[in-house]
Amino acid sequence: MKGRETGTPSEKKAAEYLADEYEALGLKPVGDNDSYFQNFELNATKSDSIVFELYAKDGTAKERISRSVASKNKTADFARLFGGTDTLSGKIVFAGFGVSDQDRGVAHLEGVDLKNKWVMVFQNTPNVVDGDTLIDPKIDARKRFQMIMRQGAAGILIVPAKEPREFDVIAQKMKGSFGETGRMSLAYRKSGGSSGFSGGYNVIKPGLVVKLLGLKSV
Repeated sequence: MKGRETGTPSEKKAAEYLADEYEALGLKPVGDNDSYFQNFELNATKSDSIVFELYAKDGTAKERISRSVASKNKTADFARLFGGTDTLSGKIVFAGFGVSDQDRGVAHLEGVDLKNKWVMVFQNTPNVVDGDTLIDPKIDARKRFQMIMRQGAAGILIVPAKEPREFDVIAQKMKGSFGETGRMSLAYRKSGGSSGFSGGYNVIKPGLVVKLLGLKSV
C-alpha cells in the first residue's frame, strides 16, 4: 500500500477500483465520455534552491545583513517548512507568541499591522505560568498561525526552542524536499491572477533572531 497521493499511480489504481465497483453495482456513469471519471488539469511545483535575503532599512538607505541559500546540499539561515514557493518579500514584525485570547487578556496581535508582513513568533507558548493558565490550551500553534495568516501576512518566521540544535535538525530534514515535486493542486485555482501559492512558513535560525531583536539570547 503506497497511499493515494494526488496524481500518483496508486491514486489512479484506487480510482479505477472505485469505477469497477460502481459498474458492478449498476450505477450509471455520468463522467467524461460516459465514464466514471472527470478529467481536470493539475499543477505541481519543484524548487532546486531558495535564496533568503534580509535587509536593514534606515530611511531610504538599505543594507543587506544576511544572504543564504538553502538547497539539497546545504542549509541556510532559514528553513522552509511549507508554502511560499512563489517569490515573497515584506517587512518583518515581531509578535511575541502570536496569541490572541480575549478571555485571558492576551493580545499579542492587537494594534500590529500584519498585512504583507513577515510575522516573527516563538514556536512554543508557555501555557502555564506560576501554576496558572496563560492562554487557552486549545489555542495550539496551528490556530495561532491561522489567525496571523487571516490578517494578510506574507508569511511566518518561527523561532524554535532555545537549543540551536533544534533548528539544525529541521534544516537538515528539509534539505530532502529540494528537487522533489510538491503536492499537486487544481490548475483552475491559478486563474484570475492569483499565484496559487500560500504564504511561507519558515523556521529562523536563533542566532539571527538575536541579531534582529538586539538580544543576548532567545
